[in-house]
Amino acid sequence: MNEPMNDNLIELAKAAALANQKTGITSEDIYEMVAEGIRKIPDQLQMMLDSLVSMQKESPMPRAGWEAFVRSIQHTNKKHGINLVIKPELLEGKTHLEIYEAFAKSIDKGIKELTESDRRQAILNAVLEKGNATNGT
Repeated sequence: MNEPMNDNLIELAKAAALANQKTGITSEDIYEMVAEGIRKIPDQLQMMLDSLVSMQKESPMPRAGWEAFVRSIQHTNKKHGINLVIKPELLEGKTHLEIYEAFAKSIDKGIKELTESDRRQAILNAVLEKGNATNGT
């Protein structure tokens, strides 16, 4: 274990012991409170993401910024095992089904043949396309 992580765990243990002394809250209670807070994070991140995407209509990011934003969402999903999505409908775009159909046609597949990876790629392409159109590129 690296030193900063170890130091953080020691500080957390001290804080838990102090909370128990002053309030009678057990470490199990504290764990449950922390776990509950962590469970709420993906929903809160999705709400923030939805707000940022909606703002793209009124105040668009430059193309490079939009592309970096989309890549950072993909990175966050992979790194933290969550599933944040850019909802095309927030960009006044097509429905997911329309996006999947167009993508399937572009790669000579039927919509039922699309893999989960294909579907994610279709949404990513649509989001990038819409962001680029919003930016006039």
